[in-house]
Amino acid sequence: MSLIEGRTALMRKAASLADSGELPVRQRPGRTLRDLMFHLGTVQRDWAEMIPDWQVPRRIRAAEAENEGGLYEWLQRSTFLLTHALRTVGPDVVTLTRWAPGGPPMTARHIARRQLQESTIHAYDAQLGIGRPEPVPDEIAINGIDEFLRARLAAKGPWPYSPAQIEVRVSMTPAATVAGPLRREPPMRWLLSLGPAGAEVIPVGEGRPIGTLTGRAGDVLLALYGRTPMLAADTAGDARPIIRLLGWADTSCSLAF
Repeated sequence: MSLIEGRTALMRKAASLADSGELPVRQRPGRTLRDLMFHLGTVQRDWAEMIPDWQVPRRIRAAEAENEGGLYEWLQRSTFLLTHALRTVGPDVVTLTRWAPGGPPMTARHIARRQLQESTIHAYDAQLGIGRPEPVPDEIAINGIDEFLRARLAAKGPWPYSPAQIEVRVSMTPAATVAGPLRREPPMRWLLSLGPAGAEVIPVGEGRPIGTLTGRAGDVLLALYGRTPMLAADTAGDARPIIRLLGWADTSCSLAF
């Protein structure tokens, strides 16, 4: 939950550095940073309401009634409502929504994972809006790639093109060791099978990918979400199913924004 709070705080900081809250959001023509802040706060409140039997704390209700602090404080309260709800119930509590019609119910852990990516991508949108984009931390990006491939794509339904398998392989940013030289963590790999049954992550050794998407974890995550050109990451083999995948996922403009 602290990561969700931290990413949302980065959005608020970026918006506060803008000359005006009316600064456009590049990924969504016609929308502004104020719109982006309102969107994220609304999403966080909506997901908090999916936690069964959770009530808004009295002091938050009082602040809401007075509209204390305007939009910035409203967004901060929105983040508190979400993270406090998740902390209160614990990770395994079943919620009131599902990933896809007919699918299993989501748990609080699923909501936390989803909302970390929501706040991460939109914090990047805000930073991009003011011309100061920052890299996405590796630990957040790796979690986000896994969530994107296993959950977001799984909810899309049947793959509308010829069946294909795509490998996604990412590395982490080099980090200095005590001895001085740089080290690089081993790449993390996913094998994505695309077909009439939809998208499914399968064991790497069980398939033969025709295309590979590789790069630093943060670059790959932003490419998957359409925030940077696919060429920010590298491709090998047949790139056509990768291009189709990004179009099929349809996330270039938003996470529901």
